[in-house]
Amino acid sequence: MIDSRPDSSQEGARAPGSAWSGLVGALLGLAISALFIWLTFKDIDTTDLWRNLPNLPIAPMLLCLAAQGLIQVLRLVRWGVLIRHMGHVTWKRVLAMGAVGLAILYILPARLGELARPLLASDETDIDFGRASSTVVTERFSDATLMGIVILATLYALARQAIAYGLITTSYVFLALIPSAIAFFLLSIWQRQKIASLIRRVVGIVSSSMASRLARLFEGFVEGIQQATDRQVVGPYMGLTVGIWVAEALSLYWLFGILEVELPFLAAVTVLCALVVAATLPAGPGQIGLFEYAIVFGLGPFSIDAATSAFYGTLFHVIVTIPLFVTGILGIWFGEISLSHVFARSRRRVTAPTDS
Repeated sequence: MIDSRPDSSQEGARAPGSAWSGLVGALLGLAISALFIWLTFKDIDTTDLWRNLPNLPIAPMLLCLAAQGLIQVLRLVRWGVLIRHMGHVTWKRVLAMGAVGLAILYILPARLGELARPLLASDETDIDFGRASSTVVTERFSDATLMGIVILATLYALARQAIAYGLITTSYVFLALIPSAIAFFLLSIWQRQKIASLIRRVVGIVSSSMASRLARLFEGFVEGIQQATDRQVVGPYMGLTVGIWVAEALSLYWLFGILEVELPFLAAVTVLCALVVAATLPAGPGQIGLFEYAIVFGLGPFSIDAATSAFYGTLFHVIVTIPLFVTGILGIWFGEISLSHVFARSRRRVTAPTDS
């Protein structure tokens, strides 16, 4: 069960600052969502499209829903492959913690829920928070690297058609982040001891206990990254990553069946690339607004009107949400996980990430 040890007085004293930073991030995410909701729907009327919803073919929606369910399972298994390599944890706990953590990530604005799975893993297993948090970074890096390759191929396939819609500019900004991340990982691994020592010296000027905690967090994080490169992990992990993104593209393509026009598979891949780039921005719960705008943006090169694109994007967003909430509820029920306890631990871990 989840650890419920009390906080030290020092941790409690620092909590208000972390609460304010979390509030600022949440407000920023909500503001961005509001902006993109306005940008997406300001000049369109989807009333007629929504009236026709009962008349839409059911098969494309069911295929899309099935693909999204498969994606959720693949994500849980992928996280399990890595977290189980770091310590002893049963598959039952992996599925419960992973399902709840992914649901929290989806619900909270500005990706504030990224801490949920590392928190649950560090509380319920012998895996420290630093190593557990590296699983989230590994996910983001592997997804970004794979989709970076896909984005380059998509831009090549679209050629000049993409220039008018700004896909080249936004995509290259995204791609520029990948070598920076690689450099950061390599530097962290090669200079692990020196960086940990630097953290102790610099932060120690303010607080020796905080410096010690941050240094241990960094060392655990680097150890987790190194474990993710183990040959026993890399093959299955990247195979599952490919499976996730192929299923994502298929789910988008199958849902094209509700449209009156026939779109190529390239359109689904282009929309997926737009969604990946958009996900780098903080937004409200479920990337609402930004999600729909990215789909309208991605369908632009294929001459789909904004109203139809917005309708398609909203429907796809609803379908994506269903498996997340269903598995999240199942994880809470069968895993006996208290959400209030997770949120309380999250506030405390921000200031004391490596308490043990």
